[in-house]
Amino acid sequence: MAGIAIRKMSSHDRDAANAILSAAFDGLNPSVIVERVLALAPDMCWLALDGDIAVAIVCAIQYGPIAYIGPMGVTPEYQGKGIGRCLLQHLIDSLEACGCTTMMLDATDAGEPLYRRCGFVETARTFDMVRAPGPGVSPLPGMDGMDHTLALDRQLYTVDREPTFRRLVEQEQAALFSNNAAYLIAQNRVLGPFAALDAKSAEELLDAALALGAVAGRVLAPAENSDAARLLMSRGFRIEREVKHMRRGRPVAIRRDLIYGLASFALG
Repeated sequence: MAGIAIRKMSSHDRDAANAILSAAFDGLNPSVIVERVLALAPDMCWLALDGDIAVAIVCAIQYGPIAYIGPMGVTPEYQGKGIGRCLLQHLIDSLEACGCTTMMLDATDAGEPLYRRCGFVETARTFDMVRAPGPGVSPLPGMDGMDHTLALDRQLYTVDREPTFRRLVEQEQAALFSNNAAYLIAQNRVLGPFAALDAKSAEELLDAALALGAVAGRVLAPAENSDAARLLMSRGFRIEREVKHMRRGRPVAIRRDLIYGLASFALG
């Protein structure tokens, strides 16, 4: 659109990206999010600029043929001018050029109309659940169980998310818990990724994480897993809101019915 340029985000844009997300999402502290997406997907982080001023951001994490979109934000005074749609379409075109056939996101009510205009359809719901944070796990358990965790995640997601999982544990000091049929990565803010082949295995890992002081006060639980909300509420979580899980492109065989917590809205 006239007067607006789009370019890839670089490490020099961290402060501008943080400011956009903080303004768009009412005080959100996005520094960890921005650092993460720049590290994991530098070619899929885009800014819209009005002259020299960055006014919007969109990013995606691509896992082969599928991608999760987020974060996305437009500075409030630039909203409603078509900038978000232009930027999102640029990201879609970039993903498709890189072989992505399925794009997913979790949409608020405010964002849903934009996503529908860009070809996304609602396929499910995600519960955003909260609780009082714990004191923190110390010492951290380390990397034991990572290989098994990655193998199980590939079974459930159909793609390889190894760089994301390793970054959470190695770079962001998340705590990894696993058993024969489940894994749980307790981040500082979010309890997930968290998945299990059966409810008993999920319960075992959740109780272990909470007993050791997992600090996360939030979990993003797919509504398709009826055991997830029931288990999490029994351990002190409550549903704060429900968002729409949306997809553009081919259906994929991700087992959301066995997922108890997403890594984040942007990571899946």
